Amino acid sequence: MTGNKALHGYEIAADGDNAASFDSLVELIDFVVKDQITKPKEIAALFQKLPDAEHAKIQKRDNGKGN
Repeated sequence: MTGNKALHGYEIAADGDNAASFDSLVELIDFVVKDQITKPKEIAALFQKLPDAEHAKIQKRDNGKGN
C-alpha cells in the first residue's frame, strides 16, 4: 500500500480491488505465525521425544560452547 491508504487503512475488504491485497496480507500473517509460533513449538515437541541420554549429550554440548 502506498499513499493515503497506507496511513489510513482502517478497513480491508476481501472483494473487488482489494481482493489481491487482502489475500497477500492473509498469506503474510500465516507465514509469520508459522515461522514464529508453529515451527518453534513443533521443534520443541520433537526435541522432547528424544531419549534422556540424548538430552544430556545436547546439554553437555551446549554448555561447552563459548568456554
